[in-house]
Amino acid sequence: MSAEYSLHDLAKAKEALELAEKAWEEDDGNNRQAHIKKISAARADFAMIEGQLKRDGIIAEEDAAF
Repeated sequence: MSAEYSLHDLAKAKEALELAEKAWEEDDGNNRQAHIKKISAARADFAMIEGQLKRDGIIAEEDAAF
């Protein structure tokens, strides 16, 4: 059974990734490992949703990476 994702889910995942990257840039360096984990998780989530939408034909390869 495959998960159901929408373009809205992809947009939310992209926003979460952008927020994690922004937090990394604004940090004073004390939470490096926490930021790395958050960014990695956000990237994985985004890639998973994007991949599922490509497989389902909702987005085309050229539309990938939003």
